[in-house]
Parts: sequence; structure tokens; C-alpha cells
Amino acid sequence: MYDIRQHWSRAVLPAMAALSMASAPAPAQQSAPASPPQAAGVAPYRPPAISLVQPINGGTVPVDRPVVVLRFAQGETTDAIDARSLSLTVDGRDCTNGFHVSGTEAWGPLCNAEGRLDTPPEVGVHLVVARVWSARGACAEMASTITVVESAARARNAAPASSRTRVLDLLIRAARKLLDP
Repeated sequence: MYDIRQHWSRAVLPAMAALSMASAPAPAQQSAPASPPQAAGVAPYRPPAISLVQPINGGTVPVDRPVVVLRFAQGETTDAIDARSLSLTVDGRDCTNGFHVSGTEAWGPLCNAEGRLDTPPEVGVHLVVARVWSARGACAEMASTITVVESAARARNAAPASSRTRVLDLLIRAARKLLDP
């Protein structure tokens, strides 16, 4: 009697094994495994965008109102911005505490060289660096120069005061000469 199991084990299985060995690459021909998932087509999260909108990069602000405005936007629609993560420095000094932050915007005054907000910054060029993070940890950074200038009102008020002082000084000198024997 013919037993199919014996035929299968003697003829078919060795033939199948030979076919699978012939189609498999030799060990020396196998390629290295693919690099991390990002290289396999999964893109990293895009960081949010942050920009200085008032004044523009290289712009000026008056010393009596040294306010700047920043705007930020999500890099990914599913990765919200963590508005509490905003940090802002002026010439390396932290000025973040003076800023008001909303979901897409921050505004506030520049601090002075001591990092204080109660006195205005010095007249001149200052480096402003701001950072904001997304909820997933993607970071955006911007750096810009801002020039603090004398305000027009301050300059107008200073000029008459100095001319008044000169006139008073001349009057006092003339009175002294008249009173001196």
C-alpha cells in the first residue's frame, strides 16, 4: 500500500528545503538593518515658529517705551505650544518675568543691564534671544538686534531745560557782578 506521508517526507520536503535555500541570500549578502525609525520614513516633529514682529529685526524702540512683541505658531497641528515655556533674554539677562503671554503672542518691556524692569535699558544696540517649546518638546529660537534710542518727547523736553539753565546761569552771573563792589 502506498503511504503518502513517506513520499512527502522523502521527496517533497527536501525539494521545498532546497528551493528555500536557493532563494535566501547568502549571509555575506544580507544588508545591515535599517537605521532608527526616523530614517525609515517617520519624520521628526517640526518645531514651532517664533518671530519678533515689533520692532522688526534691527529696528528701534524709544527708551521710554522699550516694548517688543513676539509671535509664535505651532510647527505641527497636533503639537500645541507651551506658552509657559517662553524665555527671553536681553544681552544675556533674563527678562521673561515682564512679559505677558497668550497662546500665540508675547509682549513686554526690555530689561536693563542689571535685569531690572523698573528702569529703562541703556540707549544702544541690544541682543534679544527668545525661545518657546511645544508640548512634545520641540524648541524654537530666534535672535534679533534691537536699538534703543532716545525718545522724541524726551529730547524735546531736554532741550528747553538746558537752554533755560543757561539763561538762568547768565542772569545769576550778571546779578553777582552788579552786587560785587
